[in-house]
Amino acid sequence: MQVAVSALKQLWHGLLDLLMPPQCLACKAPTTTSPGFCPDCWATLPANDGARCQQCDHPLPGQWQMEQLCLGCLHEPPAFQRARAPFLYDGAARQTVLALKAGREPYARQMARAMWRAGADLVPPAIRTADMVVVPVPLHRWRLLRRGFNQAAALAAEVALLSGAPLLPDTLRRARATPSSRGLSRSARRANVRGAFTIAHHHRQRIAGRHVILIDDVMTSGATASACARHLRRAGAASVSVLVYARVARSHPTSYLKPNDEESHATY
Repeated sequence: MQVAVSALKQLWHGLLDLLMPPQCLACKAPTTTSPGFCPDCWATLPANDGARCQQCDHPLPGQWQMEQLCLGCLHEPPAFQRARAPFLYDGAARQTVLALKAGREPYARQMARAMWRAGADLVPPAIRTADMVVVPVPLHRWRLLRRGFNQAAALAAEVALLSGAPLLPDTLRRARATPSSRGLSRSARRANVRGAFTIAHHHRQRIAGRHVILIDDVMTSGATASACARHLRRAGAASVSVLVYARVARSHPTSYLKPNDEESHATY
C-alpha cells in the first residue's frame, strides 16, 4: 500500500512539473528540482558559517574570532539559549524570504530543510520527540489578516514534520501591534517589543518542562526572539532555542568594540 501511495505521489509531482516547470526560489529561472535554486543563485547563497557567536549565531569579526560570544551577548545576554541560521540575510537567501512573505508558502518546505540541517544539534536526538516542541513567532491578528498567513508558522509546521516534535502554533500570542523596527537601534528594538507577547493559558502545561524550538524567518537584533523566549521560560520551558532561515549581519563590525557604539550605530 505504501509503495503504491509513494508511486502515485511521484506521478503527481511529475505531472505538476510538466504543467508548471520548476523555478528557482530566488530568481524564478527554470530549475531541475522543485523547489530549489538555479546554479547561479546556489553559488551566491550566503552561508552563515565560519566563526560565529555561540549564543546568537552572529558572524564574529576578525579580531573576535577566537571568542565564543559576541559583545552584544556578553553585554546583555538574550533570554534564549542558542540560535541557528543556515544563511545570512542577503542575496538569494533574502529573495527567498521575501518571496515567502509575499505568499509563496510552498517555499517553506525547502527553507525548513535548510533550517533543520543547521539546527539539528539544538536538541539532543534522545529527547526530540518526547520533550521538544516547536513554536512559531506570532503575527498580530491585523497583520495576519492583511498577509493571509504567518510565514513563521509555515516554517514551524515543516520543522515539526522534519523533527517529529509536536507543533504548538498558538502558544505565543502578539498582544499588541508593534511598529516596524526597520532602522531602529538594538535598544530601540527591545523597547519596541516590550510587552508585545503573551502565552496562551491553555498551552502553559504543554510548555512546562519542554525544550522549545522557536521558529522565525529572519533574526535581526534578536529582540523579538528574546522577548518570546522570556515568556516561554516564565511558563516553565526547560530551554528555548531559536531557529531561523536567515541572520542579519551587523552593518558595522566595529560595533563589537564599544557598547555605546553598538547602541548608536548598529542598524540591526
